[in-house]
Amino acid sequence: MLEKSAGGVRAVKCANCGLIYLNPPPDLSAVSKHYDGDYYAPWVSEQKAEREKLWLRRLSLLHNYKKPGRLLDVGCGEGSFLSAAKKAGWEVSGTEVSEWALSHVPAELGVRRGDLNSVEFEPQSFDAVTMWHVLEHTCDPRGNLEKIYGLLKKDGVLIIAVPNAANRIFRAAYPLARGKFLRYYEEGEREIHVHHFTSRTLSLLLEKTGFEVLRSGLDRSALSPAKKILESVSLCLFKITGLNWGEALEAVAKKKGSPSGFFKETR
Repeated sequence: MLEKSAGGVRAVKCANCGLIYLNPPPDLSAVSKHYDGDYYAPWVSEQKAEREKLWLRRLSLLHNYKKPGRLLDVGCGEGSFLSAAKKAGWEVSGTEVSEWALSHVPAELGVRRGDLNSVEFEPQSFDAVTMWHVLEHTCDPRGNLEKIYGLLKKDGVLIIAVPNAANRIFRAAYPLARGKFLRYYEEGEREIHVHHFTSRTLSLLLEKTGFEVLRSGLDRSALSPAKKILESVSLCLFKITGLNWGEALEAVAKKKGSPSGFFKETR
């Protein structure tokens, strides 16, 4: 056990693969209500310009691996990334659980209400699927990846970004800024991360669900000046040593073969 929080929720590490997860998982029944106007409003106001740069950078990453075709963005928020992709020639679809975000999504983007497991799409119908900081919130990441595998065409590409459990630079700076250590779970927090990935555990999960990892790197998603400084330090370290100690990581993968069904977790 790595840590124990109020309410009996523990952060533990799988003895087989090293994945860190919350056990038992906290109640997620009201999670969609947390992503309301207080959460999303800054996306379309003071953060808008910085987020537009972020979406374009992520779109550029996608274009390094795939020409425009059919795109599914899982957990698309208010649809800014999909809007950018549509302008670039993609036929777009999305899923979202936040009612506030859904009310601000342009109708022409084809976004459906619900999470990936509650929304049905035609099998093998997408050229690319993106998940920007979504997988860590799910109780069944393997099930989500297996469903995405089935939705992708034979040569389909998946791009995922998640927080980095090996974020040593951010963890070292956190007590200086907040006066306390960064925990894997805090009771009552808005963003609950059920699973905490490293580059290794995310790549392992992708491989065991039938994907070939094409790229594993640092996700440049910092918006505030302080986090941008830490991100720059992390990026320099990554370029020199290959170690990803940044706050977030990304992975690009393509369909390789049938899922092996063997991503064993010791709980």
